[in-house]
Amino acid sequence: MSKEQAKESKVVEQKPVSKVEVKPKVEAKKESVKVEAKPEAKNEDKVNQGKAETKVEPKKEPAPIKAKEKQDKVADKATSKATVKKVKNPNNTMRELQLDKVVLHMCVGDNAGKLQNAKEILVRLTEMKPVETKAKTRLPKWGIKPGLPIGTKVTLRGKKAKEILTRVFKAYKNQIKSKSFDKNGNFALGVKEYIDIHGMKYDPKLGLLGFDVIVNLKRRGYRVKNRLLYRKSVGNAHKVTKEDAVTYVNKTFGVDVI
Repeated sequence: MSKEQAKESKVVEQKPVSKVEVKPKVEAKKESVKVEAKPEAKNEDKVNQGKAETKVEPKKEPAPIKAKEKQDKVADKATSKATVKKVKNPNNTMRELQLDKVVLHMCVGDNAGKLQNAKEILVRLTEMKPVETKAKTRLPKWGIKPGLPIGTKVTLRGKKAKEILTRVFKAYKNQIKSKSFDKNGNFALGVKEYIDIHGMKYDPKLGLLGFDVIVNLKRRGYRVKNRLLYRKSVGNAHKVTKEDAVTYVNKTFGVDVI
């Protein structure tokens, strides 16, 4: 055999060997890839299914409430609070009304002679020494300037205040108007002539003069708003109202409020 024939025979022999050796390797790789890819796909499907199952549904927002419904709810709350309020104990001594003071005031202007007569009338009526009241503003037409004595007054408390007040009510025939009371339970009356008061006689030297009667009511505990140190305001639940004052005058003095 020649060299060329020997080379060809070697090539022919090598070709099938190379084909046989390469093919199983490639097939093995493909099979391994296929086998490995299948479980991954299954795992992904399971994960996707779990995510789909664990999805949280979005919360539904409540429908907007109309203005009328809001007003109805507010009204219902107010009525419920009003019904829940505690009933005040009428036998509570702290809520008993008391006569704080009665002020008798007479204003005569810049006439010094009338001012002395007014003082004399108050002395005879109350048996107490009156105090002068001075102007705080200027009125040129009336001849009034700040600091000028234009009136006099007496402040009564305790039994003396009740005695004078009963005499004033008799002059009114135990009937007064509801408009004489304010929202804080105070009230004021006017006496046209001092001779209308029971026990007072006419004196020509004094003339005919009238005066104002101002009454102030209170409850126990009102001292906190008048004291010098640590002054505080009185709570709304403890304040004297117009209705309280009317019932007090009716029960204590037997006066009808028209």
